[in-house]
Amino acid sequence: MVRTSFSGLYSIWEREHNQPRYILDQLLSVINVSVLTVLIVKELPNLKFG
Repeated sequence: MVRTSFSGLYSIWEREHNQPRYILDQLLSVINVSVLTVLIVKELPNLKFG
C-alpha cells in the first residue's frame, strides 16, 4: 500500500489500475461540471418574489 502525504489515506488505485492520473482526471471532471453548471444557471430567467 502507498500512503499519500496529502490525505493520509492509503491508496493503491494507481498501481491496481495503472492510472496515475486518476485523481487529476477526477478533479478536472468536477471543475468541468462546475463550470457547466454556472453557465446553465446564468441562462435561467430571473425569479421575482412578491
